[in-house]
Amino acid sequence: EHGVHGIAAPLFDQSGIVAGAVSVASVAARMTPALEHLIRTHLVQAARAITKSWGGAVPPTLEAAWAATLANSPQTEPTA
Repeated sequence: EHGVHGIAAPLFDQSGIVAGAVSVASVAARMTPALEHLIRTHLVQAARAITKSWGGAVPPTLEAAWAATLANSPQTEPTA
């Protein structure tokens, strides 16, 4: 939808299949690069924790992609 910005991360079950996702949606005009980095960081942490609690594992290629994405994102704090 126009004017909405969404970010999601997949969740894996013990069979290694995507079993769900966690996501955040925001008004696009409020999304800054720093806020997007913060949300991505927390979504990845949540996806890892939920996947682990389900007995699953994040595929190594996705772990590498997440690490690269988070390393190349802005590190500044969001402004209020």
